[in-house]
Amino acid sequence: MRNIALTAPYMHNGVYQTLEEVIRHYDITVADYIRDPAQSLFFTPEVEENIAEELKTPLGLDNDNSDGVTDYEDLVNFMKTLSDGYM
Repeated sequence: MRNIALTAPYMHNGVYQTLEEVIRHYDITVADYIRDPAQSLFFTPEVEENIAEELKTPLGLDNDNSDGVTDYEDLVNFMKTLSDGYM
């Protein structure tokens, strides 16, 4: 994950432009699709049978910033610390 903050767009097909979108993908998007594909607005897997079992339920990350910071922001900030400036 070295320099992950410098390598947008993300995923094998470049579908996400920000790290927050990638986190949201793994937090709720995949699980929402599994529960009800008809209601999934953002995601249709290319090969559905390849979805890992652990992704079929939401991670339960806190995206409420009432305490000043969200779990999404914490994860993005952590990933930014993995940048060493190498291009």
